[in-house]
Amino acid sequence: MKRFTRMSATAATIAVMAISGLAMTGSVATAGEVGALGCTATGADKDATAYNKAFTTTVNIRSGRSTNCVSLGVGYTSHTVDIHCTSTYNGEDWTYLRNVNTGVKGWVKTSLLDWPNHRLVMC
Repeated sequence: MKRFTRMSATAATIAVMAISGLAMTGSVATAGEVGALGCTATGADKDATAYNKAFTTTVNIRSGRSTNCVSLGVGYTSHTVDIHCTSTYNGEDWTYLRNVNTGVKGWVKTSLLDWPNHRLVMC
């Protein structure tokens, strides 16, 4: 009876994970992945260039490298940014930065930034 109960509990767990969209891949999420830990990733301040006005449009500064991550604040074209580093996630480049005007740190899609003569420093 105990074996049957244990198997039933395991089957129920797998069913709940399947319904909720969780996959059992054998891999553990890293700090930069969207998921349990994905929207808490940070990037080291590896870039040593001067601060620039780099936002090409009004942007969301996010907690992680995905539009599924929460917006921590907004960056405007008039704001100055301190670029920290860039990272690729799901085929898209994301840049970790600090909005100097507001102090908010987070991720912005690199395609929404424009800073001439700037080299990408990978996280």
